Amino acid sequence: MSDYEENLNFMYEPIPKRFWSFESDEPFKKCLVCSSDLLTESQNYFIEKAYNKGEVIFEYAMCFECRESLSDELSLKSRQLIENYFAEHIDFEERRRDLMSNPKFDIEHWLDKCLVKRKKIDPNSEYQIFAQCVENDLAYAYAPYAVSGEAIDDIIKLLSDETLGTLGDFTDKYLGIDMPQNLILI
Repeated sequence: MSDYEENLNFMYEPIPKRFWSFESDEPFKKCLVCSSDLLTESQNYFIEKAYNKGEVIFEYAMCFECRESLSDELSLKSRQLIENYFAEHIDFEERRRDLMSNPKFDIEHWLDKCLVKRKKIDPNSEYQIFAQCVENDLAYAYAPYAVSGEAIDDIIKLLSDETLGTLGDFTDKYLGIDMPQNLILI
């Protein structure tokens, strides 16, 4: 565990099945982009799963390094607008303190409301869930969280044409799909 993780007082538990691959019914093992082994010692990675009407639309796991590289490809303007949007709508520290005060870590408690809109997630609507993991464990800190289709629509409107092109190229190359209208990357 890094000093960064220790300073955040992450809580860990084995990755819940909710964040396993829908296709394999097992935990993710490889980074979508570089194919590095996600289950090696101290490997930090992210999982994103998108749902529509209860069905998984896309899912992937990406190592921290590849996620940072992709983020760096997004336009500076888009990154700043997204950062401002989250800063305006979310107090991560308050959310974390509230959720960490719960005596048991219930994954559904962390995912039952939209991180941005703070409304209950309707399982029959569009939404996405996100997790940060280390090896075989899910890290409870600022994630896991869910984002509603409504919040995703807000974020998509902030993105520059350049960023939309980058995300479109990513989904085509790595997910084999046209960019969904509701795609955001952790």
